[in-house]
Amino acid sequence: MSPDAGNSMGSHEPPDFWAASGDELLAWVRGRVPCERMVFCLSRLDQPCVDEVIASAGVDANDVNHWLEHLPSSTEALREALDRTGAAAPSDALGLGTMGGEALLCVRPESIRAPRFWMLLLHRTSKRFTGTELQMASQALRLWQGSFNAPRRSVAGRLIAGHDLRLLRADPGCSMTLLQNNASVQSLIDRVSSLVRQRWPRSEVGHRMEVVQEIGARALLIVAHWRQALEAPRARQLRIELRTMEHDALPVVGRLADDRIAHALAFIHDEFDKGPEIADMASQAHLSPFHFQRLFRKQVGVSPKQYLLLKQLQEARWLLRTTGLPVQEIGRRAGFATKAHFGATFRKSVGRTPTDYREQRQDV
Repeated sequence: MSPDAGNSMGSHEPPDFWAASGDELLAWVRGRVPCERMVFCLSRLDQPCVDEVIASAGVDANDVNHWLEHLPSSTEALREALDRTGAAAPSDALGLGTMGGEALLCVRPESIRAPRFWMLLLHRTSKRFTGTELQMASQALRLWQGSFNAPRRSVAGRLIAGHDLRLLRADPGCSMTLLQNNASVQSLIDRVSSLVRQRWPRSEVGHRMEVVQEIGARALLIVAHWRQALEAPRARQLRIELRTMEHDALPVVGRLADDRIAHALAFIHDEFDKGPEIADMASQAHLSPFHFQRLFRKQVGVSPKQYLLLKQLQEARWLLRTTGLPVQEIGRRAGFATKAHFGATFRKSVGRTPTDYREQRQDV
């Protein structure tokens, strides 16, 4: 379970769907609206696709596919859901004829221009959903939509792309940042996809991949990961989050001439918290430590040891700004063996103690 998800289970705020699993989201919903199954998606109503499902729990991929295929023909139920808070009806009226029981569907338009809608489908085997439950589910959907469109201050933007890298949705902040710098959201998706394919050629669902890119005059840490809500072909989504960084926190590195150095760079981002040695990095590149360090510095602009320290400090600053974790725990997560080592290194590099930095820059 993600830390953010765990903190919201007993609160009115739902878990952040960006990181939480379908089971975590269902557990939170179930505490307000008794149900057994859930599908949460951001879809077109006329041509819904399986990679537009953000999260699901308790449902079979075949049932979801059946629902999506029949969604465009469920005109009466959809019209009711769009005109009101949502619709509660027997499952077959909402295109869930294979499941039986009762269903609840909440629908919220994402924007006037885009023909895409946030949808929350809940299901249980008995007892029709009440009007109060319909309102509760609608508020949950509203909260998830709002959390995506207005992320916390340290996040410059979020976007979701389908399995084929087509844009599903970018939040307003992301769109604004790119528009101000004469860039398109799709061009960013294509650029990030190219970089992560080179550095993580065999990335698995859920694996965090980081690249640093410049948008305008501003360097951002771009955190990407594949998510898959259903065990079905073409169900993967690429989720991309743009995170703010201090100036020169990490060098901007584009596509590299040597794939071996690209794989070593990915290894540093994957293993920085363990403090890997130069020999470990060189092994990933299948090079001797001497030749590895020479090629790395030439292509990245700093030595592997310098890059590792920069990444560790960048992670520490992010955690100090965005979490309430104890300083010692942050140092450990950033790859420092002791609190004293973390404090001394941080102060030498940043000019302030971790505690002073947190007091001035915290964004929890």
